[in-house]
Formats: sequence, structure tokens, C-alpha cells
Amino acid sequence: MDIEKLVAENKEFIREDESRKAQALEQFREWLSKHPFITNARTDDTYLVHFLRTKKYSMDDVFKVFENNLLFRTSKPEWFETTDQFLETFRELAKAGAGYMLRKRAADGSSVFVINLERLDVDKYKTKDAFAFVFNSLHAYMENEQNQILGCTFILNYVKCPLKVIGSFSIRDTVGFTESASKSAGRFKKYIIVGLPATANALLNAGKKVMTEKQRSRLFLCNDLEELSEHVDKSVLTEYLGGAEPEAEVIDNFVKVVEANFDKVKEINKFEVDMEKAAACRNLDESIGSFRTLEID
Repeated sequence: MDIEKLVAENKEFIREDESRKAQALEQFREWLSKHPFITNARTDDTYLVHFLRTKKYSMDDVFKVFENNLLFRTSKPEWFETTDQFLETFRELAKAGAGYMLRKRAADGSSVFVINLERLDVDKYKTKDAFAFVFNSLHAYMENEQNQILGCTFILNYVKCPLKVIGSFSIRDTVGFTESASKSAGRFKKYIIVGLPATANALLNAGKKVMTEKQRSRLFLCNDLEELSEHVDKSVLTEYLGGAEPEAEVIDNFVKVVEANFDKVKEINKFEVDMEKAAACRNLDESIGSFRTLEID
């Protein structure tokens, strides 16, 4: 895989060059310095450029997703917990194989993040722990420039998932989690769901209702792990997923990367939002998400 070539091609796609990046970052910081309801947000290049790359340097869209992201984080702080206690929970979930980032990239250069629902101990952990695990891990990996530029493929593995785990996720949680993708910095290339049982169809339908058309076009359902290999080569997947990569080594690498970047992830949470001013400036139902009760097909 020619990473440098893929990075160059993706930079061209997102309209990035050094001159445009420098000008956009200056404009971004000026906008933040005058912001009516957000203060103390991270303003370093690595953090801000991630939003620029997500929206291909279209500044109005960049500003909107930045606001929506911080408003969403304000509405669901438990999904973005970065306490020392959470870090212990993260290590336990990772070592149990509940989720990890693969060491090797997919053919399009994207990083591959996997959630193995069978391994989520819902007697010990709450859904908020699972969501914080996902969000904080992704943020840690997106401190890397190549990961920001080349994007991420997301795999949700339901194979052998017990009913107790499926039942622990509510429609409300699923809607909120799905909506968060459109309010986050990140170039998500594919959303792959493997082995979805019929008992989880209501969750899928709820999630699809709040997806954008672009997100739905990137959603793929696989009946089993053999079909998964049609999207992500077996040489990239762990042994647990029917691939060749030693899972213990993948997990060790994953934990090291997240731990190394965790202080940066914690810095994100230092922002402040004046909700009274935000309500006066924005339609918060639109920004945060209504978490409405949906009619399920």
C-alpha cells in the first residue's frame, strides 16, 4: 500500500494545500475568539484541522459542525467521559476484545475500528461506557494526521451477540449515537454491520431514519464474517474476525495508541458552552438532536 500516494489523493479530494490550511486555521481561530457561546475550546492545529478536513474546507459547514459537535457533547457528557476511572474501564473493555482499531489499514487507506458486541459485558458496563469507549478511542486515533486525512471504516460485529446485549441498547441511544456521526469531525468511509440478528432490526431502522443520504450510501450489511472479508481483506482482520492478524498484538497496540493520546482527548472536554446564549443563537433541537420517538418500519 502506497500511503503517501493515498494521502496525496485524499488531500486533493478535500482541497487541502498548505496555503489553504494556514488561511483556514487563521480564520477558524478568529471565529472562535469572537464566538458568542463557546469558550475554552482547543485551538491547536491538530484539533481544528480535523474539522476543516471533515468538511473539505467549506468554512460555513466547518463552523456548523464544530458548534453542533460541542453542543452534542454538552447534551451527553457521559458519552465523552475522560476521568481516570474511565481510563480503567477503557483498558478492561479493550483487553476483553470488545473493541479495537486494527493495526493495518483497509485498501482505501482508512483506519478500521471494530466493535465486537459479543464481548460487551452488560452486567458490568453500561451503554454509556460503550459509547465513551468508541468516541474517546476514535478521538485518540484522530490526533494522527494520516488518520484524519484517510478516514475511518467502522465495523459493528453482531456475530454470536447474546440477546441481553442487544436489549441493553435503547432506540433513544441508537438514534443519539447515529446522529452523533453527523456532528463529529471525521471522514467515515464505510459503516459495516456484520451478523445483525432480526431482533436488532428495530435498532437498525431507527438508526437509518436519522442517517443522511450519504451515510446510508456508506452502510453495508454482511450476513457473516466471510462477507465482511469482501469489504476488508482478511490480511487486515484479526483472527477473531476470520483474518490473519494476532488479536492480542492488535489490542496491545490499540491500548498504547489511545493511552499515548489520552491527555489530548481530555483537553477537548475543557470547552465551555453558555446554554442560554446558545439557545438565543441556535435552534438547539436541530443542533443537539431531538431524540424523538420514531415510528419503526
